[in-house]
Amino acid sequence: IRASDDANAHEKIEIDRKLMRLYHTDLGDPGAAWNAGLRVVTADPADADVRSALALLAGQLGRDGEWARQLAAGLATLRGKAGTPAEIRSIATELAHVAGDRLADKTTAERAWITVLEVEADASDAFDALSAMYRGDQRWTDLRALLERRAEVTLDQQAKYAALLSLAKIEEEMLGDGLRATAAYCRVLELDASSSDAFHALDRIYSA
Repeated sequence: IRASDDANAHEKIEIDRKLMRLYHTDLGDPGAAWNAGLRVVTADPADADVRSALALLAGQLGRDGEWARQLAAGLATLRGKAGTPAEIRSIATELAHVAGDRLADKTTAERAWITVLEVEADASDAFDALSAMYRGDQRWTDLRALLERRAEVTLDQQAKYAALLSLAKIEEEMLGDGLRATAAYCRVLELDASSSDAFHALDRIYSA
């Protein structure tokens, strides 16, 4: 039926969705389910349910690399065809986790998390993942830029406080820039005039 010339593109996608469920659930054929699912997400990369099933199958079949490439292609399609911010955010997050957690592909994971921030400026999971990545690789100037960005965009005062305090410590301890560290600690005090961390740090800087 699927191969029939009488079936239009939408009908073929629906048939493949049914085939995927049939192979995966009823027939226990993960390889056939994988192939049917790939056809679905190639045509409709925004289908989160099929993507979720394929992510599990990728782990079972040892196809994480192929799955990451499929997610990257789907992300490019959604960005090029005006996918919604929620759709782009969802698939970019999935790509970041597959690349970073399963494949140890930091470059792809970083790009994916940055894409998340492009559509959701205050995405805490993206900030946290990128922060950990930059700290682990000692990319202090990149971490500085990331923390400055978070401090600017977040509406959460606690998150802003934490970002500015981390920024100040990096300026002081990792980059050795006393002037920028002082400015950052002063911004911390603007948020919390009783911050002992900022007071002690400024006392240390002024006494040096």
